[in-house]
Amino acid sequence: MKHVKSLALCLLALALVLALAGCGGRKSDLPDLDLAPALNSAMTQLGLAEEDLADLTLPVPYTLTLGEDGTYSMQADKEATVTALHTYLQGCGSAIEAALYKTAEESGLSREDFDAAFEQSTGSSVSDYVAEQISQLDEESLLSSLEEDAASTRQLTASSILRSRKPTSPKRTMFPTRSRAAS
Repeated sequence: MKHVKSLALCLLALALVLALAGCGGRKSDLPDLDLAPALNSAMTQLGLAEEDLADLTLPVPYTLTLGEDGTYSMQADKEATVTALHTYLQGCGSAIEAALYKTAEESGLSREDFDAAFEQSTGSSVSDYVAEQISQLDEESLLSSLEEDAASTRQLTASSILRSRKPTSPKRTMFPTRSRAAS
């Protein structure tokens, strides 16, 4: 459960891209944004080996919209992003297996002993179990919940900034003028 929450937090960057809304104006198609390096960094903090994640990509196609008033927004292709996230998570399966075996070895278990104990406790092989757990993830729901979290975080941040503002002091000039008494 801890790892699922960590993964959800890691995907927050992905949600930030998806949460941006487009506005009217000139649109510019840009190369896909690859979020794999950020996620790979978070995954290595969870114990997955960097070399097991090196070939994974998570391309997010997006459109940059430039408004007439100089504002801009980014809008990601949600369907393509869900598909890319699914592919990324499937690719993480071998890295998760490698991390499980590494942990078992560090605990003094051979791979064969770990496989036997794992199969006895779960009723499936390590590979099948990891694949089943990954297949149960609903990428679209995960992204939607992350979008909601990102929106509430932005709202909370904006209200925190407004509350923390100091009242503005009256405008001061650098060289105050003095009035002289008429003589």
